[in-house]
Amino acid sequence: MYVTGTEKGEVQPCPTMAWLLHHSPSNTNVIFDLGLRKDITHFPPGVQDRIKSTFTIEVKEDVYDSLRAAKINPQTDINTVILSHLHFDHIGDPRHFGPHTQFVMGPNSFDLIQGPNNYPANADSTFNSELFPHGRSEQLPSATDYSFGNL
Repeated sequence: MYVTGTEKGEVQPCPTMAWLLHHSPSNTNVIFDLGLRKDITHFPPGVQDRIKSTFTIEVKEDVYDSLRAAKINPQTDINTVILSHLHFDHIGDPRHFGPHTQFVMGPNSFDLIQGPNNYPANADSTFNSELFPHGRSEQLPSATDYSFGNL
């Protein structure tokens, strides 16, 4: 389904990635994407059903395990998490981060995670409105918003 050349019924491992970036001059840590979470039960029911019917998931070490192994505390040592997009295999479990971690996501992301059409208000939605802390989340402007970053 996802890997070219794979025979029907063949299982092909496919990693989910996360990158830790450390900026030495400011001593700040940024993570780009969070990969897949170990526990899928905190996803909305629609996402859980999709995962169970389509994928075999085995997460031996998630981003939080990797951080702890590197002696980095997700509660205190991560300044910013940047998400490429909001699919289940990129968002990890943001609840593991501390109260000072900021979350940055792409244009129109808030449309997917805010409002009455999202989980839990809408049990059929695949986007959880409680996933990211509202006061610490930022959405980048669209690619056609030329005012962003202008001096």
